[in-house]
Amino acid sequence: MKHVICLAGTCLLLSCGGGGQSANSTASTSISPFTDPAIPEWTLARRPERVIGDATGVSLYRPVAGVILSDRIVVANNGTHQVLLLSAAGRLAAAQGRQGKGPGEYDFIEDLVKVDDETLAVWDPPLARVTVLHIEDDGFEVEKLIAVSPPRVSLQGTRLVGAVGGQFLLFEERPGELVTSAPPGRAFQTRRDTLTYAFVDIATGRTTATWNVPGTEEMAGARQGVWGDEPLLFGRATYATTTENRAVIASSDTFVVTIIDPTSRRVPNGLRYSFDFVHPALSGEVVNAERERLLAENRERWSPSGRLKVDGRPASAIVAEFREELIEALPARRTLPAFSALDSDADGNIWIRAYPLPRADSVHWVILDPRIGFIGRILLPRDIEILDIGFGRLLVRSKDALGTDVLELRQVRRS
Repeated sequence: MKHVICLAGTCLLLSCGGGGQSANSTASTSISPFTDPAIPEWTLARRPERVIGDATGVSLYRPVAGVILSDRIVVANNGTHQVLLLSAAGRLAAAQGRQGKGPGEYDFIEDLVKVDDETLAVWDPPLARVTVLHIEDDGFEVEKLIAVSPPRVSLQGTRLVGAVGGQFLLFEERPGELVTSAPPGRAFQTRRDTLTYAFVDIATGRTTATWNVPGTEEMAGARQGVWGDEPLLFGRATYATTTENRAVIASSDTFVVTIIDPTSRRVPNGLRYSFDFVHPALSGEVVNAERERLLAENRERWSPSGRLKVDGRPASAIVAEFREELIEALPARRTLPAFSALDSDADGNIWIRAYPLPRADSVHWVILDPRIGFIGRILLPRDIEILDIGFGRLLVRSKDALGTDVLELRQVRRS
């Protein structure tokens, strides 16, 4: 079997043998798939097909995740500690959960993923627990609880990426330690954290495999009791997503896509799409514009006023000053990363997001069918918050005119 994979300056002819092994070869091209006119251009409908919120009788408060089913939608409503089942018309059909620690209760819902057409998994980090829900005609039934033991839970955060084959959950951990004091003679330090991926068997709750990969290039430090970190300007990172039968890990260092077999004891042990990536060079003007963008976001996020005081000053002002100092000190890569995000859709395609330039309002995504190569590219708003992709639609988190949480179903049109 042969696949031709092209991305941002290079093509790969991949010949796959049996047993999950692969032989790789590379060939150069001058066309990036993000701008390649030979790849069909898909479009996003200008108006939402449906807006879900108060207008449809659904009170949303911090909806953190969602799943598009063939005839319904499921939403994790973090603010009310509930999982909501919505009809195709966006009306509330059922709600499950409340705040608590018992079966069917949640402390803080972080992620919601589809295991199969009738099963969902809800990740609650403070309880270190996954609740497996069976979707009924009129609601949900708690099928089982999976206690996820340390080190699955860390200070820096643990994410439930998705489910594979209806059998395994893929977790992503960032176990790097917080920097609570500055290195001698320096205000900040640069580092690359480590991501740990782990497969957990849904039936037994046991971790079946773990492996480490380089994570995000960042700068971290501390001052006056405030500490934090920030990715380097145009820094490299690793991303993950899942499809129905695949776990996908990719690094923006060069461009390596690894499709993993979760049943293997030797992880990763699957197809690896790997090829040289020609990183476009960045001018000093672009680097400065990116730094200014981050500084503007910092000023907007941290108001200099507030009730909480530290030594007579608003705590938010102290945080704002620290983060401004951190952003000003950030080193910058002088070349563009290969990409900036991964996602997947209900058809098993992998969505890859280009790295947006500082002043860009939109950014291209390319859609990769692992069986045949790139099948489409689509221009989306830079700040779009996609919760799920499925059945020719995007489920997007947004705000209405009053600043209230709403969800939008946006149709994707293939050319």
